[in-house]
Amino acid sequence: MAKKKKFALIMKDDIEVRDVDGLLENYDEDTILQYYRDGSLVTWLRDRYEDELADEVEALDADEDDADLKEQLALVFGVKQDTERLEHLRQFTEDEELLAKVNQVAFDQEDLADLLDEGIDEIYLCPGTYTIPLRAKNKTYIGIGDHITATIRSKKVVDFDSLGIKFFGEIYYDEAYSSIVERASEHADMTAPTAPMEASEIPEVANEPTEDADSRRDYSHTTNALLRAASEELNNVQIMTISPLFLAAKEELSDVKIRI
Repeated sequence: MAKKKKFALIMKDDIEVRDVDGLLENYDEDTILQYYRDGSLVTWLRDRYEDELADEVEALDADEDDADLKEQLALVFGVKQDTERLEHLRQFTEDEELLAKVNQVAFDQEDLADLLDEGIDEIYLCPGTYTIPLRAKNKTYIGIGDHITATIRSKKVVDFDSLGIKFFGEIYYDEAYSSIVERASEHADMTAPTAPMEASEIPEVANEPTEDADSRRDYSHTTNALLRAASEELNNVQIMTISPLFLAAKEELSDVKIRI
């Protein structure tokens, strides 16, 4: 009689599990749920004569949502940690999709550090204060509830896009970093370039009568030359500056009541 080959359960990080002790040591609720859904978990248990556990697993209602099934499977195997976390998460949300991702939720800084160590890229933050490490790139932080503070350890504005760091939900920067962002914004507003004045925007000069025709021609020639020079100078700058040439034009035009 041929010996039946027993298959192993492949858990997180490709760890092969061949007995219940190994299952408990490497318990991952998402993987266990998947094996429950496809029937492999019951088969695996019966192959090892773990009939009591197999019966309990078979008795579960497959029509339940993922969050409830994860909780019930944890109870079957005596895994309490995620069950307690699930109850904690229910204090902030009843969204079944979020409850099913309880293993990606941080309730405090220590949880956040653990999730980052595990290489989780999408992390859910419950109300509290969290220091966001800038060296942990390509991470998405999603707030659950409100009153979530992200502490940013930086003395300058951070380019989060270049780091691949994203925030969604009711997540706010800490007071110190918010001040840095605000000051940078104010400075940017003050130094923002203004459009240079076009020559066509300079009003025509209505010359006042002078004593004779020669005087009028000389005055008009000087004034127009100054206006052209001032206009050319203005067109060459991005941030408005006042040069001696511009002041000369303004002073010259003051006699003809033109505003510059």
